[in-house]
Amino acid sequence: MISFVEGEAWQGWDRIVPIEIKYEDGLIRFNASNPVCTADVIAAIDRAFGDCPAPFALWDARGVSLSAVNATEIQRIVDTAGKHVERRGANPRSAVVVSDPSNKTLIRLLAAYGEAFNVGIEFSLFCDMDSARAWLGRD
Repeated sequence: MISFVEGEAWQGWDRIVPIEIKYEDGLIRFNASNPVCTADVIAAIDRAFGDCPAPFALWDARGVSLSAVNATEIQRIVDTAGKHVERRGANPRSAVVVSDPSNKTLIRLLAAYGEAFNVGIEFSLFCDMDSARAWLGRD
C-alpha cells in the first residue's frame, strides 16, 4: 500500500515520488522535482483529486525536465485529469509554471489536447508563479 502524508512526497515501492502535494483552500498545489515521469504525474493527479478535489490546480514545474514526455503521455495525463473533472466543481482550471523553454511546447500541447477533446478543464502555461496564481484567482 502506498502511504501519503499531506504536504510531503509519498513513497512508492521503490523510490520517493518527486511530486509534493499541498492543499490550500480550493487549490491543490503540485511541486515537482527531477526526475519526474508520466506515471508520477498520473499518480499525483489520482491521489490529490481522489482525496480532496478542488477546482484549481497549480503545477510548479520550474527546473523540471519533461524531455522524456511525449504526445501520447500528455494525452494520458489529460485523460487522467479529466476523470476527476466532475469532482472538481464548476470551471476547473490548472495552471502550469515552467522555466525550461523546452517544456513550454509540451504544456501547450497539454492545453490544446484538453481543449480539443473537451476534457472540461482549462489549462494554461505560465513562466512565473505570480501570473499563474493571479489567473487562478489566488494572488
